[in-house]
Amino acid sequence: MNPCLKPMIKTLTLLLFFMALFSRVLHASGTTQLLQVKTILGFGNQYAQDSWTPLTIRIENNGPPVNAALYAQVTQGSEYDNSVYQTTYSMTADLPKGARRIFQVILHIKTDTHPIKISLKHKENVLYSEDISLRGLGAQAPLNLVISQSGSSQLMRSLLAQDGLNQTAAPFPGALPGSLPEQWYGYDGIGKIIIDPEIIPQLSFKQYNALQTWVLNGGCLISSGKMNYGMFSHDRLTSLFGIDISGLEKLSSVEKLESYGNASFSRGTNIWLNRAAMEEGTIRLAQGQTPLILSRRQGDGHVVFIAFDADDSVFLSWKGAPSFWKKTLSLHPTFSRETRIPKLQTVLAAMMEGSRDALPGFRVIIPFAAGYVVLILLLSSVVPQKSRSKRIFYITVLTIATAFSVGSALIMIQKTQFSARATVFYMKNDYRRIMITSFSGIHSRVDKPIQVQNHHGVEPVDVVFPEEQKTAHRIPCEFQKGRDTQYLIAGMERFSSIHTRSISFKDAGLEYDISRTEEGLDLRIQNLSDSPITNGLLYVNNRFVPLPDIGSGTTFRQMIDDDVSGQALSYEDKHRLAHHFFQGLGSNPRFFKSLLPVMIDEIHNMYRMDPEMVLFTGRYKHNGVLFWEMEHPGDSDPPLAVNQLEKPVDGETDEI
Repeated sequence: MNPCLKPMIKTLTLLLFFMALFSRVLHASGTTQLLQVKTILGFGNQYAQDSWTPLTIRIENNGPPVNAALYAQVTQGSEYDNSVYQTTYSMTADLPKGARRIFQVILHIKTDTHPIKISLKHKENVLYSEDISLRGLGAQAPLNLVISQSGSSQLMRSLLAQDGLNQTAAPFPGALPGSLPEQWYGYDGIGKIIIDPEIIPQLSFKQYNALQTWVLNGGCLISSGKMNYGMFSHDRLTSLFGIDISGLEKLSSVEKLESYGNASFSRGTNIWLNRAAMEEGTIRLAQGQTPLILSRRQGDGHVVFIAFDADDSVFLSWKGAPSFWKKTLSLHPTFSRETRIPKLQTVLAAMMEGSRDALPGFRVIIPFAAGYVVLILLLSSVVPQKSRSKRIFYITVLTIATAFSVGSALIMIQKTQFSARATVFYMKNDYRRIMITSFSGIHSRVDKPIQVQNHHGVEPVDVVFPEEQKTAHRIPCEFQKGRDTQYLIAGMERFSSIHTRSISFKDAGLEYDISRTEEGLDLRIQNLSDSPITNGLLYVNNRFVPLPDIGSGTTFRQMIDDDVSGQALSYEDKHRLAHHFFQGLGSNPRFFKSLLPVMIDEIHNMYRMDPEMVLFTGRYKHNGVLFWEMEHPGDSDPPLAVNQLEKPVDGETDEI
């Protein structure tokens, strides 16, 4: 090769290398600039504290196609007690050139100490990142939410604020209605909603179902009439409000309205009404025979219809508007979170403090023995009087049979598994309930009926359950914000086999992916169900790790230290861990300190993935029963195969 060409080739190679590097950097920078991202947290960038809150992310791609993953990371806990943990929600983001996409995830935000981190990544390249500060955005739940696409929503908010009502408002762009939640629990921190009826037909299918389900589960939806009253013939409005409007009419007198709002209208004011009738509705305010405000029960919630246009300038300029809204919002009470979410710990603690009966079995035997005595008398009267020897024979045989039967019954009572069920119905303004099923034990006595009651007005219910709990325990868990909430208990024990590097499987609407890395155990749980997973507790490597809430359709990921040294937990260690975890839930520590060690000792299997690893999960039943399934195989029970234990069938309740 010509020596003169070597420097030229070297220079050309370096030039091509730097051009490729510059092109890559320019492409990455250009991709970032060509991606227009807007985030909306909660409703109008306000949210209810300690509630499930929607986070809406709108992405417009003006550049080349992007195939990436969208992440939202929420940090909870406090650094002072070393309880900080992260929940990462992930979604696939396929963005063709020119695409506009709306992504939404519903987060559970407990503290505003740490920002929410948003990032869009393609493999290891970060295409977009943003930190959303939470300070000053949270307000105490419940909030009153105004949803309007007209400019008067701002004035509506100011009217509500004048009376000190704790509320926020959700801007509703007509072109992008995706800022409202697509899951009903996205309205978790909302007590009442005032909505422009024109918006409801524009909602997506998921948004409408979320709003309707929220009402059915105890929400209160308020709307008002319009000059264009024909819109109320839409199927959605008919289904929600049950309104039949026959036309318009001018309000003949404003006397009742002025009295309701404690203020007069200007002279000559004309107010046009929708002439409305509500199916199974109640008239809350009327001028003569003309309804002004109607309401009706919808499931466990309520809908309210105001017959005139509450966005009209005549009404908005009225000095009585704040008082009007205050009274209208108070027509139906707002469910408090304390009432809506039963404190199961209190319920169970009340059950455990019931009195004991030393010999309750005899209550069952007495009618049994009395029946035999009656039978002896009847048979004795049938035997001929002259046959004295036969009569003595029959009486002797029946006496021996009675004694044998009574003795057998006493033995059977001590060896029979008993079960009891109780349904706790909450106050009439609430829809929550807990069903406690199948507290059973072997060689046990049956307790006296015990009243179950908590601090939130629960009606007393008698519950009977055994003294000892050695088999087939079904321990109820706390209902969280809705009938179809799941409760997760996931446990891993001795995950140390050198032959097992990773495990992936699906169970009860969850997809697990557990793998061992150099840093420890990499745990991923994806919630494939339509409901959030709350109050999770992970038992791994002989210790407990509380799991954060996992929203529907999202993925939780956490790295766990893979320290498998040491022996199994001692009884005292389990007491300490039980006290630490359940005291954080506000429960009775004394009760759970004795309960949790029993639970861990009794749980042997629901799935045995290999000889060194055991996993168990909580289950939800659609008939309202929520429990942990536990079996006690015995000291010498052989290892179970994968999925050997039969799974509960949705809708079934076992009776023993």
